[in-house]
Amino acid sequence: MTAAAADGGGAKPELTAEQEAAEAATQREPWSDAAWTAFASSASGTDAEPWVLEQLLAQFPTSAHYWARLAELHMTHKRWAAAEAVFDRCLPTCPRISLWKLYLVCVRESRLGADSTLPPHRGRAQLKEKYHYVLEEVGASRHADSIWLDFVALLLAEPQVSPMEVRAVFQRAVVVPMEQLDTVWQRYTAFEKEQNEAMAAKHLERLQPKVNAARAVLRDRKLLMDGIVPVNLPTPPTGTREEAKQLGSWQRLIEYEKENPERLSAREELKSRMRNAYKHFLCSFRHFPEVWHDFAAYEARDDVDTACLVLRSAMAVLPRCQLLGFAYAELEEQRGRLEEARSVYDRLLVDSPHPAVWIQLMRFARRTGGQAAGRDVFKSARKSEHCTHHVWAASALMERDANEQHEVARKVFEKGLSEEGFAAQPDYVEAYVSFLESMRADGTKRTNNLRALFEKALQQLPPDRSRVIWRRYLDLEYRSAVGGGDVSTAAELEARYAEAFPDDPSERRLGMFRLLHRYRTMDLLPGSEDDEAYLRRYPALLREDCEHAQRVVPPALAAAVGGSAAAAVRGGGAVGVASGGAGAAAPPPSGSAGGVGRGMGMGMGAAAGGAGITRGAVAAAPTPALGADVPEAVNSFFMRLPPASRAHLSGPVPDADKVLRTLREKPLPARPEDPAGAGKRSFDGMGGHIDVFMDRQKRGKF
Repeated sequence: MTAAAADGGGAKPELTAEQEAAEAATQREPWSDAAWTAFASSASGTDAEPWVLEQLLAQFPTSAHYWARLAELHMTHKRWAAAEAVFDRCLPTCPRISLWKLYLVCVRESRLGADSTLPPHRGRAQLKEKYHYVLEEVGASRHADSIWLDFVALLLAEPQVSPMEVRAVFQRAVVVPMEQLDTVWQRYTAFEKEQNEAMAAKHLERLQPKVNAARAVLRDRKLLMDGIVPVNLPTPPTGTREEAKQLGSWQRLIEYEKENPERLSAREELKSRMRNAYKHFLCSFRHFPEVWHDFAAYEARDDVDTACLVLRSAMAVLPRCQLLGFAYAELEEQRGRLEEARSVYDRLLVDSPHPAVWIQLMRFARRTGGQAAGRDVFKSARKSEHCTHHVWAASALMERDANEQHEVARKVFEKGLSEEGFAAQPDYVEAYVSFLESMRADGTKRTNNLRALFEKALQQLPPDRSRVIWRRYLDLEYRSAVGGGDVSTAAELEARYAEAFPDDPSERRLGMFRLLHRYRTMDLLPGSEDDEAYLRRYPALLREDCEHAQRVVPPALAAAVGGSAAAAVRGGGAVGVASGGAGAAAPPPSGSAGGVGRGMGMGMGAAAGGAGITRGAVAAAPTPALGADVPEAVNSFFMRLPPASRAHLSGPVPDADKVLRTLREKPLPARPEDPAGAGKRSFDGMGGHIDVFMDRQKRGKF
């Protein structure tokens, strides 16, 4: 390969027939790992390789392997400036430790190599500066041990060795939970004994507890990290079981790191560690909106500017994701950057046109621009093919609640019925009925009275009984407040809600699902491919959200929760949805109104009667198989079970989800002591081994 070809820039080079065929395969399947790997392999060692690598990295900008290959091409031809430019491009978003190590090799060769034009002392000084910079960035990595040891070796090789400087580096290194921590500790011990045996004992004794703590954290991290496999070419979600397993492993690691296991006292140091952890997470899962949202939520706790930068980057990767877009726009609105917020909605209308986008833009315009601005958006929406009955209902309710124009609201509802044919939409009719029932209320007085009632109720209700009040209160602030509401007030209420349940895993696990109640309109949810793929990954949370909102599962997502989109909570009864466990459920037999299955998805609705009971007619449905990836013996047993229908059961049909949730939220009586000691065992009392790691985490012992 020529040095000119290694530059990689410029026009497309002439490709061989094999390379042309490989390129065509990547165009047919732009997210195919195999196709891109074959394309890169076909160009390996040829003049076309740099150009091919640039095409690959434009599609997969967090592929550490191919960034390293591109940098090595420049390093081979001693194009040090070009190589460092590659590192400048990749390291901010792909901080893999392997790239940082290669970066130091590049710096060493360019400053101290045979071809370097720098004086040796200046080259060593620049290399030291780069080591300090790299260690600030990734010195806390589990695999940074070789960087620390190389830096010590560099310091010891200087003509005038400074023991104080070497000691300072060693003392920073030995408290980092690294794979070769014992080796670093042994080298440090030997160094101190060479300096002064008497003083060595004091230094080592002072640091020993911190080293032991680092070893404990390393053990805990290894339990969480050993199952994580870095993804070389991250693709959009595929829905595989292995993908879900890896995603869950990363999420558990992030939650662990948020607990500050190293007990870092400097807030900025902890934030630097967390940012690095999130960047590594995104290297493998950059197409998963929940990862971006969690990163932004972490930053927003004390740095809204950085949170906005995270969400801006997220929208560059996932421009069609409405949940991320709405969250980003609201954050900009809170900062008073209204033009930027409006531009987010405008881009969504282009990239992801959907009724939900029109509704959120209409509400934003009313909040920030007044009545006329909100009405102008509705006028524009009516010209769009995406203006469904949801947009009309949202406009009518905005007239009632935000504008206090009951007669205008009534006319909007009437026009939707007479001119748009929305009488065939039950949700629209139901919304109109509720509106007519509320017409006697004065808007400002109603809003203030509701706020006072919610605050009074929350003061008197215990936390385990206050969730529904919190949700109704939040709904008021996001949808029904006079004047369109205020996102800062709503955000403060969200923070109070989170503080009310600080240790509740059922609240912490919601993550980005917390956004759904803000952006739902009747049964309409944000509907881009990215949003729907995200919602499908968490079917249990989607079922719970639909149940709390008393709404149907949107048709596009019904299969994810294992049931029919027609399964809804209505009036005094509910129809359950079928569930086949992992994967989509089998459809109900011809002529049936829906089905009720076992396991994960039995029943969606809150009952009108007693807790955990779903009332109403339930059609019989065959018991579906659990799926091909379930052992045959389990499938066989499951298929022999009778369908959960009134033909096989006498009395009311229990709503399993609600029963389990009630059991989870209600305090259970303490287990009686066994005076004979017969119950003592090395188990948790429920047939499972005690989770020592989780127990230590809860007690704060690391």
